[in-house]
Amino acid sequence: MSFGERLKKLREEKQLSQKQLGKILDLDQRTISTYESDDRFKNGDRLIKIADFFGVSIDYLLRGDYNNEDKNKEK
Repeated sequence: MSFGERLKKLREEKQLSQKQLGKILDLDQRTISTYESDDRFKNGDRLIKIADFFGVSIDYLLRGDYNNEDKNKEK
């Protein structure tokens, strides 16, 4: 699963539109759209802001690694 697919999944789980997420992250809806379609790479500051908002690690966003909560559930 790509970054864009994971971002879209997380956004939909929170029942947010691209416009709503853009407002929360101080980004334009078009920027969210390009992220979700994997047309554009994120800069570090925005990536951290996205990870913090969803409570996931940057590794999860970029590589699909489990966040700490998922690892604890496996134990």
